[in-house]
Amino acid sequence: MAVTAPGPTARLTTRTVRPDEAVAAARDLVPHRLSVLGPLDAFEMTLGLRHLAAVTVGLVSYGVDVALSCGELGTGYLVVVPLSGRVEARNGDRTLVTRPGRAGSGRGATRREPWHTRNRR
Repeated sequence: MAVTAPGPTARLTTRTVRPDEAVAAARDLVPHRLSVLGPLDAFEMTLGLRHLAAVTVGLVSYGVDVALSCGELGTGYLVVVPLSGRVEARNGDRTLVTRPGRAGSGRGATRREPWHTRNRR
C-alpha cells in the first residue's frame, strides 16, 4: 500500500489478493463487509483513492463478483459509476442498478438501513 501527496489531496493506491486486507484498505472509502461470490483464488482487489478536501473518490476493482454490505455513511452519499460489469445496490426500499454509461447515487446509509451492493464483472 502506498500513500502519496499528504494533505487535502492525499492519494492512496493498493492491491491485494486477500479479502480481509481489501476491507481494511477500503475503510476510508466506506466501512463495509465483503463476501467473495466468485472463485476465491481469482480475487484481486485494486484500489485507488484520492482525498479532495471533503470528497473522497475511489476507483476499485475486485476481479470477481463480490457482495458488499456498507456501514453508516451518515451525511455522505454513495455514487457508483461502473467502468465494466454492473452494480446492484439496495438501501431499504430503494434500489439502484448501474452499468457502464449509467451512474447512480444514493443518500447516506444508517445502521438500520445499510447499503447492500452486488458487483458483477
